[in-house]
Amino acid sequence: MAAPTPVSALVHSSTLVTAGVYLLFRFRALLTQTGINPLFMYFGVLTIVIAGIRAIHETDIKKIVALSTLRQLGLIVRTLGLGLSQLAFFHLLSHAYFKAMLFMAVGNIIHCSNSYQDIRVAGNLATAMPLSHSFFNLANLRLCGFPFLAGFYSKDLILEEVLIGHTSYTGVIIFFGATLLTAAYSTRLTLCTSLGVTQASSLLWSSDNDPLIVRGIKMLAPLAVAAGPLLRFYLLPNFYTSFLPLSLKLLAFLVTLAGIALGAQYFNKRVSLLT
Repeated sequence: MAAPTPVSALVHSSTLVTAGVYLLFRFRALLTQTGINPLFMYFGVLTIVIAGIRAIHETDIKKIVALSTLRQLGLIVRTLGLGLSQLAFFHLLSHAYFKAMLFMAVGNIIHCSNSYQDIRVAGNLATAMPLSHSFFNLANLRLCGFPFLAGFYSKDLILEEVLIGHTSYTGVIIFFGATLLTAAYSTRLTLCTSLGVTQASSLLWSSDNDPLIVRGIKMLAPLAVAAGPLLRFYLLPNFYTSFLPLSLKLLAFLVTLAGIALGAQYFNKRVSLLT
């Protein structure tokens, strides 16, 4: 969407974009009685697959973050279709904290980079903008569902319920394939902005020079880390407990590592094309 980044942070994280999903959550009893949950499952699957594949080939940093929001909404809708309404609402709230921080960090990077949004142009931001890039990497780790960040507590529960529940092999593959794609495009984005070679003008000067934006990001950063256990304690007083073999317990983490390796491979391909 063509909007200033603070507006995008508000819209994409917790208001207009998620309003439809929240409406589905409020009408979850009616959806169950009418038997149209499978329809939402199919829509969620299409959204997850199309947004994930599109994001891993996208070069606009803002569009990548927007597509990641679309993929998360597809995951929430599919979780609602499976009847896991509490987990879907839990993931919706935890998503709001980190996505707002991610958009603010991306907006600060774009603003301080003379409005460059192409990740093929951006590079060396770890040195030029260490603070904003650190928050950016923190939000990306949470997006991947890295252990003990906010996203880990909701996404891991959803994946475990998928393994335990009456889900087909195709559904399991789609859920874990979406997790792999998320880790892949997040890793590609992080490597391109931190280790990539800057292709912009030699007169471009980037720095963390906006204290107002940095202050807002600092307020959101603790929530991106601690919101998971706090929301789980508040929303799920009767904790979901899953008993799975160790191999299945580690499956989500192993798929995330495979996605990181895939994203690094895409980054190496980009470097080889530049050289």
